[in-house]
Amino acid sequence: MSRNDDEASLIQRARALDEKAVAELYERHVQAIYRYVIVRVNDHQVAEDITADVFLRAVEGLGAYEYRGAPFSSWLYRIARDRVVDYYRQQGRRQDGGEIPETLACNQPEPDDRVVQEMEQQQLRDCLAKLTEDQRMVVILRFIERQSAGEIARRLGKTAGAVRALQHRALTALGHLFEGEEL
Repeated sequence: MSRNDDEASLIQRARALDEKAVAELYERHVQAIYRYVIVRVNDHQVAEDITADVFLRAVEGLGAYEYRGAPFSSWLYRIARDRVVDYYRQQGRRQDGGEIPETLACNQPEPDDRVVQEMEQQQLRDCLAKLTEDQRMVVILRFIERQSAGEIARRLGKTAGAVRALQHRALTALGHLFEGEEL
């Protein structure tokens, strides 16, 4: 049985309110959804709340969910994106791309390098905020979650070529932005 068949079976069981199937879907996807949200909101408590809300909405909406060739995670990412947008609307402020949390950082800097790192992170946040939503999502999934173009394509319901094109446009735009150019 392939992973898609396995997931389709889990979804069918979850739609019938099988608690084990719902728990399995949650376990498979919760970390990825949380990482996506934490990068966007830069607040662990808020990220946990939004992630919980994503899964609550997913369970509530399972009856209406239809498999259309894109993986279940694509649907979860759309819900997460919508919840993040709602969060910022309620806060009355613009989304800034989020700080890269320390738990996701590969190397902790020496104390004297922290100021430089904080300035670079602020510049990165400012630049990420100027990208399109799709470009920002691809950058987060590719470089923070370290997913391949194929994995991102499956998650987002796009082709690998479309993901690579989005990544190229995003990196080109980031390069211009880091050089102080406007888009």
